[in-house]
Amino acid sequence: MFEQTQIAWLLWEGLVPLFGASGVYLASGFYKRLASPGSVFAWSEAVDSMGWLYGALVLAVQSAVRLFAAGAPYLYAGIGCTICILACGMQLLAGMNERGANRNWRPSRQFRIAALVTIAIVLVSGYLARSVTNAGSSASSCNVLGEVPHEKEI
Repeated sequence: MFEQTQIAWLLWEGLVPLFGASGVYLASGFYKRLASPGSVFAWSEAVDSMGWLYGALVLAVQSAVRLFAAGAPYLYAGIGCTICILACGMQLLAGMNERGANRNWRPSRQFRIAALVTIAIVLVSGYLARSVTNAGSSASSCNVLGEVPHEKEI
């Protein structure tokens, strides 16, 4: 169930794009505090659910493409990823609209929780989609766009 390529995907293509900027921001705050102990730093800005939703949207699109390219057995999983795309997109759009209308708007606790749940579902879907393309099925010989290479290229 746990393949090395799936774990590598989860770490490097899933978690790092979603939370990497937050980690860098927190590290910069730590070093800012070392350089100037009395300085003010907005630690809560590291919790950027809007950025996480954008990253999850990209991951959901990639997963849907892989699952639809795998063929009919993965149709429902691809539809599930498409639903995740819509959920991420709508929540991201709602947040962008609110921020556009009010510069001081901050995501509510419910917004952040809903974003985390959506992101978790997208990560699980991406993890499972990665196993589909590595399972030795016809999908493993498909490229990202679902095209099967000619025999000469294999």
